[in-house]
Amino acid sequence: MSRGCRINLDGHEYIVPEGENLLSALLQRGAMVSHSCLAGACGSCRLYPVVGDPILSCQQTVRSDMSLSSKPSQRFTIALENVSCEVLSDHWGKVTAHCPVSLPLGAVFRWQLGDHIGRSVCCSTAGEALAFYFPLAFQERLSELLIEQGAQRATIDISATHLLLYSADNRALAQNFADALQQYGVSHSPMLEAIDLSLPSKTLAFQRFDKALILNDQPVSQDSLEDWLAASRCRVADFTFMTHSN
Repeated sequence: MSRGCRINLDGHEYIVPEGENLLSALLQRGAMVSHSCLAGACGSCRLYPVVGDPILSCQQTVRSDMSLSSKPSQRFTIALENVSCEVLSDHWGKVTAHCPVSLPLGAVFRWQLGDHIGRSVCCSTAGEALAFYFPLAFQERLSELLIEQGAQRATIDISATHLLLYSADNRALAQNFADALQQYGVSHSPMLEAIDLSLPSKTLAFQRFDKALILNDQPVSQDSLEDWLAASRCRVADFTFMTHSN
């Protein structure tokens, strides 16, 4: 049996059996990769390793773990100072640091630590130092952390209704972000609900939310969440994956 290789693309991780074609494997697992000719001629499927030259994913066989970006020249140049970390769960912590850039609550940005690229969400409110959620597996290397200059600035709508969906051991993480939302001044108190795809939720029945914020450790697809919410008789207009998404 071939071993599974970890392919990190734009902060999303996919497990791909060794020996598979990189492009085909990523597309089968729901990754968004541009492609056209599938023959290595057009170059539209080009991906960019954190270390090394660009590759044509349609011509690449998976042989080992890889950290890739769909965009060239990612600018991981912003260093952090006075970094500290508060443990929130078995897997996630809240990092607080001084930073030369200011990000709004809910902004999603990318970070680089050695050859690993990940994605985090800002959980600091106005007037605070930069705070964001970060995997504890890299806690001992925080001094090496760089963040990207071009963060995705996703501001929070204070008039929206928010549903925070979290995996079973991430209650503290969800509560922390709910507290940040209320400190930020949202009009409606956010609702927290543990994700259990095996059973419809009884507490969400006949409720509607403008946005669902997903804070989970294990990969879960938006389709499966939508099916679960439909079975729970709950409607959500928009989904945002705050931590691990598939």
